[in-house]
Amino acid sequence: MYREYGVNTDMVKIHREVPTGIGVILIDEMGRNSISNYLGANLRLGKTDIDDVQEYVAGSYMVRFQLESAEDLYPHIDYIKPTRSRRPF
Repeated sequence: MYREYGVNTDMVKIHREVPTGIGVILIDEMGRNSISNYLGANLRLGKTDIDDVQEYVAGSYMVRFQLESAEDLYPHIDYIKPTRSRRPF
């Protein structure tokens, strides 16, 4: 599906032995929400995974990370910044 819309998925990793993560948001009639997450394969993301894509990401316009990952990775993810300033389309 992503490739159909021109999204490059070359750096997507699949862990066949662990199901993907999922999140559910329930909103009541008062507008209050309750969020439940199963992190699944998101917990397999490690600092070496991020380091491995650093150069690739640097030439990108936009990068998408799933925030439901181990919290100790957040500072490591934050230093990765795409450098392309122009939109590719």
